[in-house]
Amino acid sequence: MRTVAVMASDGDGLRGTWRRSDGAPVPFDEANEAWIAAAREELVATAGRYGGYLTYGELTARVFDATGFETGMQPGRLAAKILGPVAEDGHRRGEPPLTSLCVRQTGEVGPGYAIVPRLDGEDVPDDLDQHAAEARLRCYEFFGAELPKGGGRPAHTVKVAAARARALKRDPRPVAICSTCYLQLPPSGRCPNCAR
Repeated sequence: MRTVAVMASDGDGLRGTWRRSDGAPVPFDEANEAWIAAAREELVATAGRYGGYLTYGELTARVFDATGFETGMQPGRLAAKILGPVAEDGHRRGEPPLTSLCVRQTGEVGPGYAIVPRLDGEDVPDDLDQHAAEARLRCYEFFGAELPKGGGRPAHTVKVAAARARALKRDPRPVAICSTCYLQLPPSGRCPNCAR
């Protein structure tokens, strides 16, 4: 059974940061530096598996295990403090953004992912999840994942793909009507009645 020491609140109103082995307090900055290094290793390993990605909760659990440091901060808030520096480090190294491999429980990248296009001097796209899907493919290629025949393709996470498929079913495309015959037009856009 794991003992969790409840620490005095730090400046963010959190429980604090401690060493798992004995519950002793650890300065957040010291723990965060270790978490950033461990997160990079976890994300590089994830990039080595085509289609791989982690949730914030999975990543924080793995960095806690790897470092022996833990905090009461929510996984999403902690991930932001870890992933920003990982993105900056990867950018300096000329690597594709490993942070595209870490998503919320919903399968979407968080708003902090906007740092990735900004680092490249790009505008933040309207569809961050599409940007992340393309970046994940670059990560798989760069970090040596075994790609399917043809090289793979950018793909949304399972949950994002399912949500988008449901949205398409709910929001059918508008029906095109012939202005002369008032018949519904086929996908070709040519009226079968008047050939307009």
